Amino acid sequence: LLDINLPNINGEFLLKEIFEPHQGNAIYTKKAIISNGWEGNVPVISSDTNNNGILCYISNEYVKKKDYIDYPCITWTVDGQAGTLKSRFTPFVPNNHCGYLIPKREDLYLPYLEIVMQPLFYQTAKNSSNKKVGNNQIENLLVRIPVNELENPDISIQKQLADKYFLVQEQKQNLLEKVKELSKITV
Repeated sequence: LLDINLPNINGEFLLKEIFEPHQGNAIYTKKAIISNGWEGNVPVISSDTNNNGILCYISNEYVKKKDYIDYPCITWTVDGQAGTLKSRFTPFVPNNHCGYLIPKREDLYLPYLEIVMQPLFYQTAKNSSNKKVGNNQIENLLVRIPVNELENPDISIQKQLADKYFLVQEQKQNLLEKVKELSKITV
């Protein structure tokens, strides 16, 4: 049912070769936003892993232009559940507990990279004595990406692999729900 013939993933790239890492601004705290009356409809992303990382919402008029992220990127939690990744495709404002990775190339499929980099980021957090993941800890991580004959990332294979991963996750969730239903049956 599920074709699991996967291509050889033979490309390795330093994270700093494919992404430009940044951290958000410390001024965007929930307390500052509420007490200054800056509330609005732009999500402020923090290290919280609940609610897709949304701490609160801010009005765009109170956001510094360089802090308004309106392009696809991957965020990571700097602390808390340090190293948790999330692909983002809608505008947001990161605070200093949120790092974000700006792609340096067009041939990167962010959902795939989120999947393959997640264990690397968690391992980085695990090796940290204070369970934080900062820019300097990630820039030399080696990221495995399928490449084409020119040794450039192959975006079509990245999409195929991500689709297979999400299909397996969906099947797994369906099975867990069925197990839950079966455990409720009494004989």
